[in-house]
Amino acid sequence: MGTTEFPAPGPGAGINSQIEINRTQPVVLRNSRFLVGVTMTGSLIAAVFAVCMVLMVVSMVFPLSDLTTDRGWSAFRWAISALAMGYMGPWLWTMGRKMAAYEVKLDSRGVEFNLGTKKKPSDLFLTWDQVSAIKHRRVGNAQ
Repeated sequence: MGTTEFPAPGPGAGINSQIEINRTQPVVLRNSRFLVGVTMTGSLIAAVFAVCMVLMVVSMVFPLSDLTTDRGWSAFRWAISALAMGYMGPWLWTMGRKMAAYEVKLDSRGVEFNLGTKKKPSDLFLTWDQVSAIKHRRVGNAQ
């Protein structure tokens, strides 16, 4: 028997169906770019709202001659809201940046999780014998 009688490796060499060919290729799952964009856009909108709320506080406090107890409490509530929106903006931006880099890679060796950022990757690899179950839900064309 010569070496020309052995089948060539790759698609078609012992693999006789398209599904088996697809299983040999790794599957990479990432967060939706649309949802990452919505999160980051929400951070920009929160920053604009925070600035507008600060302007509301200034308009209620000044002129000081018109300041009453009711206007003072209203200005205080607007200030608390501006503070909350001011903290939410950078928090959403950071969350969106982190979400953009998350990915899961399934291949023949096992599952590789990357739940860090591009600058600080946080990789975790599990072989298939360490995985007890994978729950995957698909609705329409979304995963």
